[in-house]
Amino acid sequence: LKSFPSLPECFLHDLGLIENIALNAENLSEQDIENKFSSLSLAFKTDRVTLQERLELQHRQRDIAERNAEDEIRQLKTSIRSLNRVCQDSETREVLQRVEKQVQVLQQST
Repeated sequence: LKSFPSLPECFLHDLGLIENIALNAENLSEQDIENKFSSLSLAFKTDRVTLQERLELQHRQRDIAERNAEDEIRQLKTSIRSLNRVCQDSETREVLQRVEKQVQVLQQST
């Protein structure tokens, strides 16, 4: 879950804050340092403002994915039961039973 901070790498690069780029404060004027600090401070404040919204979006997406997985498993179990009713072959029924057990394991893991 990527919650905080969600600052683009290019923004950090432009400020000279990426690991690969050594920011040499000796080469910067006091005004440059203050501008970089102000930019970064504003970015953190903006990021913090959107944090709750991003977190709620992540939770909604997770909930939807979980519901979809549960629906798919339920449909799969229904299909297996339907196949089990129409299959007369004992070998096929055994395979279906194994598949049903695997689906149960899958359901328990979600």
